[in-house]
Amino acid sequence: CQVHCGVPVRVKLVMPSRKEFACVRNMLNEQGSCDLSFSPTKSTMTGTYVVEMHTGYDVLLNSHRISVEDFMPDRLKVNVQTDKTEYKPRDNVTVNIQADNLYGTPAANKNYECVYRLTKGTFSSERYPDYSFAIHNDISVPEETKEGKTDGKGSASETFEISAATIADAGIVNGNVTATVFDETGRPLHRYAHFNV
Repeated sequence: CQVHCGVPVRVKLVMPSRKEFACVRNMLNEQGSCDLSFSPTKSTMTGTYVVEMHTGYDVLLNSHRISVEDFMPDRLKVNVQTDKTEYKPRDNVTVNIQADNLYGTPAANKNYECVYRLTKGTFSSERYPDYSFAIHNDISVPEETKEGKTDGKGSASETFEISAATIADAGIVNGNVTATVFDETGRPLHRYAHFNV
């Protein structure tokens, strides 16, 4: 917030229940900012908190959300790979997922979600730093999502087709696959694979 030095402010920390956890008064410094700290206890409610900065007359200047959570180590190890890193239009992208429990056994029968995205890429050359190679036509490729369960070996595979019509004359296209595997509590673990078209 660009406010003059010496202006009094009130900073509130609001709990997920919308009750006020703490409220601190302070003065802004020459840069229009101030430093504050809040110390949650072991019994503090977990969830999304909101830090609100108000003027001395209770006008909201800005807010920011923070998350307070118990630390939970991952229960799974997930690896995701595409069968190639370079594709051509009309090719099929095969995504292979391998999920294992951290104690070594395959993560069998776990729910997963696989999201496939294509976006327009950019090309540049060090030999021509002032030249733009941009192709001024947009592409619109909707996200594609597939869901399923890992097999008895913790493996899964999905295939996505690269439609030539949707990326015609687009130049470089960047591909991304996000694989999410859910443990027995429903907690997600995300892994990514990238490729070019």
